[in-house]
Amino acid sequence: AAAYLQKEPMINPLNPLENAVIWILDHLHNNLHLSYGWSIVVLTLMIRALLVPLVIRQYRSMRQMQVLAPQIKELQRKHKGDKKKQQEELMKLYQENNANPFASCLPLVAQIPVFLGLYYGLKRFSNSAGSSSDLSFLHIIPNITHHVSSLPFTSAVILSIAYGGSQLLSTELSFEPHTPDTQRRIMRLIPIPIVLFAFQFPFPAGVAICWVTTNMWTAGQMLIIKH
Repeated sequence: AAAYLQKEPMINPLNPLENAVIWILDHLHNNLHLSYGWSIVVLTLMIRALLVPLVIRQYRSMRQMQVLAPQIKELQRKHKGDKKKQQEELMKLYQENNANPFASCLPLVAQIPVFLGLYYGLKRFSNSAGSSSDLSFLHIIPNITHHVSSLPFTSAVILSIAYGGSQLLSTELSFEPHTPDTQRRIMRLIPIPIVLFAFQFPFPAGVAICWVTTNMWTAGQMLIIKH
């Protein structure tokens, strides 16, 4: 039995996600005659468009939580010595005001399967796409399946600037007038460790395209929502 288990290939639970991502990219490439790089851009935009209702719910919940902030602090002070009572009163406050403290996480959680499918799908995408397929993007990325760390120096610099700039832009537009300065400074520094991590961890360049597209969508989305 042990020998059989050793020979039996492991079933990857993420295979359905990989297959779905590759299937969509293939159809965008074949039917719309897009390069695979641009197909990733269109796939990302499609996903973000589907998430708009969740984003609106997220923003409304965040604004509601800001309105309730003084009452939340008062309940925390009042029931400081009784955590159970504190949680009960907070839940009652959320229910009475139709507020959900976890709503801000919904869009991010919904995007995780797409990122995972794209990440693992691109690792074997060059084989499924075929050797004759154009896997470059904007003459900047030679191959979207290659790791970011293996890109030519110029390509790596341009991609890093594009990601860092788009992340900073979306972050700045997400700030509210009352956002603490400490939080602002921390959020502005987030792109630095992410870029360093991307060069240490084998991220396919196609995932970086998805990130930049997501950031640009978020920036435009925040402009529309705020106005």
